[in-house]
Amino acid sequence: MLCPGIEPLCAQADVLISAVTAANTLAVAQTAAPALHPGTWYIDLNSASPATKLAAAAVIEAAGGRYVEAAVMTSVPPYGIRVPMLRGGPHAAALLPALQAWGMQVDCATSFL
Repeated sequence: MLCPGIEPLCAQADVLISAVTAANTLAVAQTAAPALHPGTWYIDLNSASPATKLAAAAVIEAAGGRYVEAAVMTSVPPYGIRVPMLRGGPHAAALLPALQAWGMQVDCATSFL
């Protein structure tokens, strides 16, 4: 379903994947947070610094979302959705079964979050 903007998308999504440039990581989290409904999963695929990821996590968590950081472990082609990823953060383990059910190749790692 197409949405006219980030606010209506966030309001109806159960899982959001943030895949923007590192420079936009925090701004996107700040824009998304007010529109999240409680319990929304927010998966951060961005290559931002640990400090920026901590700030983004704080914004999402304060809004009632569940922040999960992600690290893509190799180039996406030829794997597509099955590209190996490590997840981290306090909610990573709870999200793992859903992502694996979608066919994603994910695991949890110790994280700075």
